[in-house]
Amino acid sequence: MKQGIEDHRKDREKSDVEESISRIYPFITRVFKVYEIQKSGEVLYFFGTPKIDAENVMGELWSPLEQKGLGVTLKYELGEHILIVAPVKKIKEKNLGKLCTFHSNSVYNHDLRGLDVWG
Repeated sequence: MKQGIEDHRKDREKSDVEESISRIYPFITRVFKVYEIQKSGEVLYFFGTPKIDAENVMGELWSPLEQKGLGVTLKYELGEHILIVAPVKKIKEKNLGKLCTFHSNSVYNHDLRGLDVWG
């Protein structure tokens, strides 16, 4: 029974990965010739060769992948180009507001401490 559940879970994960790849593969193959794909957790690694200048690959892929909630990085390691595609974790507006408030308070308090020294 356990083995059947485990097999079903693996099949579902494989299906999810294949779906993720099929959604972004057309964008990637426009600018990158892929010869191998690997997955680690939520991260996909596309090994291949850029079809355009490596500097332009990121610019071409950023917008379509960002619309799907994904970020992309191009690396060159050990003689291979690797496109790394991973989900982007968005900062909640509430947290961003807290960060801005913290930063402005820190700057304000720092300025006041400076006045105490001179005052």
